[in-house]
Amino acid sequence: MLHVEFHLELGAYYAEMFSRLHIVTLDRPVPNLRIDAVVVNNRAGAKAAVKHLIGHGHRRIAFVGLRAALFTMKTRYSGYRDAMQQAGLSPEDYIDCVSEEHTVDIVRAILSRRHPPTAFFTGNNLTTRFLLHAFNVLRIAVPQQIALSGFDDFDVADVLRPALTVVLQPVYKIGEVAADLLFQRIASGVVPKKGRRLTLPLEMVVRRSCGCDHDVTASRKRSDSAPHTRAHTIEHLARSFPNCVRLSPGEVSRVALATPFERLLW
Repeated sequence: MLHVEFHLELGAYYAEMFSRLHIVTLDRPVPNLRIDAVVVNNRAGAKAAVKHLIGHGHRRIAFVGLRAALFTMKTRYSGYRDAMQQAGLSPEDYIDCVSEEHTVDIVRAILSRRHPPTAFFTGNNLTTRFLLHAFNVLRIAVPQQIALSGFDDFDVADVLRPALTVVLQPVYKIGEVAADLLFQRIASGVVPKKGRRLTLPLEMVVRRSCGCDHDVTASRKRSDSAPHTRAHTIEHLARSFPNCVRLSPGEVSRVALATPFERLLW
């Protein structure tokens, strides 16, 4: 198994470089028709989370993400916008947060508006951490002053106070499905002219940061203690599919399991 890191913008380069390899991407697709991809329903997950905030009575909800050009950020913002528009509300402009310091400045400016948002939805777990840092610096109480929901669970999300309401990705399942698909391609010996895009469902984990007064899903185990980072996912796949790590050098040259440059959950 060859683990290849790449930026989505380099998709064309890798498509040419690995034109005869069996490739499955995780988390986001590569702009090449023959490459398989395993993704989640980012748009639907974001929409469900924002609808939940709207259900709490929030009418001004801000979206905070990383670079808007990222496939995941773009589709999750679309889901946020869908939920707002379907509720007859005006979506906020995309808010791009690149660091903790930058996020503090942005949040301070947003909350100084005449009609500031009463809730935030974050596009991934990194922006959730940026936002929590900003709230701490600015002494903003969640959910008493600002409600919060985010995309991606992470290890301490359920032990923070308040525990965070999140959209949970099936990280273990993503890796398992991707590996199965890759081995099917290897067994067939045929490089497809058109790849498959498999989209997996998501789960909403309702805790307290959204304004709920109890952890609706607090008693559930997080995906059977599934690995939560790209490195853990790859390590787990190596244990689950030992044949993959016993490939000869010649066979290794024919196989690639590709993941995005950023962490799988981003």
